[in-house]
Amino acid sequence: MSSGEETLVKEQYVGALTRYSSEYGSVNSHTYTASNIVGPPSRLDDYGDHTSSLVFRTYGRFWNLLPYCRFIQPIGHQPDSFQSTDFIEIEYREAVYPTDLRLFETFCPGGLVRVLISDYETEIPKETKHLSRWRVIWRGGAKIRKHKYDIFSPKLPKHSKRSIATKRLRLEFNDQLSDYYHELDAVQLIGYPWKKGTKASQYLKQRIMKNVKVSVPIKMLENLKIEDKREHTIVHPEKAYFDGLPTEIIRMILSNLEALVDIAQAALTCSSFYGIITEAGFLTELNLKPFYTSLKGDDLIHLSKTYFLHLTKLDLSWTGVDNIITSADAANGVKYLPNLEDLRCRNCEFVSTFFLDAVASCKQLKVLDLFNAPSPFDLCALEPLVKLEYLDISQCHNLTYKNQISRQRTLFKSLSNLKWFLVGRTKSSMFIDESFEQIVQDLTTYCKEIRGVNFWRQCNALTYGVFHDFIEKFGQSLLYFDIGWSHLLQDYGSARFWTDFTGSCPNLEFLALTAIAANISDENFSAFARNCPKLQQLDLLGARGFTVKGIQNLLRGCKDMIFLDLSYTSIDIEDARKLKEEFVNCDIKHVPTMRHVSQSSSTSN
Repeated sequence: MSSGEETLVKEQYVGALTRYSSEYGSVNSHTYTASNIVGPPSRLDDYGDHTSSLVFRTYGRFWNLLPYCRFIQPIGHQPDSFQSTDFIEIEYREAVYPTDLRLFETFCPGGLVRVLISDYETEIPKETKHLSRWRVIWRGGAKIRKHKYDIFSPKLPKHSKRSIATKRLRLEFNDQLSDYYHELDAVQLIGYPWKKGTKASQYLKQRIMKNVKVSVPIKMLENLKIEDKREHTIVHPEKAYFDGLPTEIIRMILSNLEALVDIAQAALTCSSFYGIITEAGFLTELNLKPFYTSLKGDDLIHLSKTYFLHLTKLDLSWTGVDNIITSADAANGVKYLPNLEDLRCRNCEFVSTFFLDAVASCKQLKVLDLFNAPSPFDLCALEPLVKLEYLDISQCHNLTYKNQISRQRTLFKSLSNLKWFLVGRTKSSMFIDESFEQIVQDLTTYCKEIRGVNFWRQCNALTYGVFHDFIEKFGQSLLYFDIGWSHLLQDYGSARFWTDFTGSCPNLEFLALTAIAANISDENFSAFARNCPKLQQLDLLGARGFTVKGIQNLLRGCKDMIFLDLSYTSIDIEDARKLKEEFVNCDIKHVPTMRHVSQSSSTSN
């Protein structure tokens, strides 16, 4: 590149965060929130855990081993080319032809797996709705990189006539290989400036003129509209070997097809295959998340009416980006699915009261995942779902209620079969002060058997009596309990909590006491080892008051323990090292406090 060309290159940091999949931080805070990605780096060349970074809610593989994961297994087939678990969508002030991208990673780097750009508002007119607005420009595998400050630059395509100008990026991550929470400080975009009115490249002109679909999923979905093609299928008897096989054998062979693309291609082969693929019982579960950038509302409605009638499990997570699936489209799609038992709609913008009214017609529904729905909706629309057993409304932005208290009680009376209730860090007036306490009371009054609850960053207004009644009724069935980042124990004393809690929950497998602002003694851990022998995962981040001896007693008693977070606790670096050596089957996490780091440095010097 010549010196003249170098002056044309523009460098800029994120101007706005438009969408994100999850965040560790709390509502109305800048600590560990997704919005921290906006602007230049705040911790340049400073490796460590910083509250000013973007942090996703999960990391590692142990999240897939939580007790409720046995109840909500992954749906359908996910292609190897799509391994994303989190994302951020970011926007820059000026559109450019990208030449370089730099991720400033302050802690546990290495999770980036895909980079997509959008041609929205640059060279592709808004009226060309048939064109996908997202294009993958880089794909890689998640890697474990060295524990040091890192500026990662994925190798982008060279600038050419086929380049697309953009000011919107979508970065996708998979942090399942990460040792701890992956922290991202800033993202810098570098490229040649684009100006409004710039002549579109010949490549883009062809896309518009020929009405060419830009992705294989879109082509595949369009090709599924094949009713008129069956009459023109020509079968050559001498080559139609499958005609001599019983239908049951053909069905068994076709059932080995996992990818939706393969199923679509098989349906196009002949009328015999088409009939089998569209018959009852062939396609019972489907994962459309990998096609989120190109699945349109019309496609969803057509597929639902023609192919999805017998679905029992459907994953629509991430779909509907840029409003290519509206609430009306999604509602029309699910109304044709009377047998649906499991519906996942994580990060879906079309989730609304109107959509949930349509979902309520799926009377067999047992699982509903609405994690991080960004649009307002009235949860009471779910009253007709009397068979619902799993409900995740964690990190939803704005749940609303009409006649709040009276309808709230009616809701939980209808959902008496609920077993798993996840409401961690939900932004809503229904989960503050007396309202949240009323919800816990209603769960205790109406639900038959609660197996797991997620009250993460939620239960700051729960009195001892309400909590005691909840544990007394559901303690025997409770497998999963998350009260991280709450002041529950601080309000009425930890000693009383341990006496009631550990003796009432013998089957507990997961417990999160993250940053609960309460002391835990060695005697408390002895009670755990004695009363909760099935405990497998325990998060004690930020806890105080215990010694390494208490942890040793805990791990010797809870022999199935596979995960223990001792970060920022009273355990120092040397004690953590000894614990890891003694209990090799347990993944012990330990991010030391600054005091322990200073002590360790002094000792080594």
